[in-house]
Amino acid sequence: DDDDESTSSSRIWDFTESFMTVTPAQTQTPVQIHIKMIPRMTLNATDLVWIQLPRFTSGDGSKNPGSNIEKGQLKIGPSVYFEGEWIEGDFNSETRPYYNSSLKLY
Repeated sequence: DDDDESTSSSRIWDFTESFMTVTPAQTQTPVQIHIKMIPRMTLNATDLVWIQLPRFTSGDGSKNPGSNIEKGQLKIGPSVYFEGEWIEGDFNSETRPYYNSSLKLY
């Protein structure tokens, strides 16, 4: 069933080119993340793109997780196509902090 979230979220899309830069390249510092991706297939208006960003947090970099940032509150730009949402990950351990932090693009 295509409406089953567990099925649709497990699909992996192929990108011809993708890269990410982080500015400044420092830990425990607010950063700008620049992502470029070119899908091999056409994305539809209802498609979601999940980008997992382990070790990233909206918090202060301590063991205390920051907050989720809801759709409409997360600054995405320059983009005329996407809106975004930040899903704050869990602080699991010193070796895998915020392993499940994700950026969700609509």
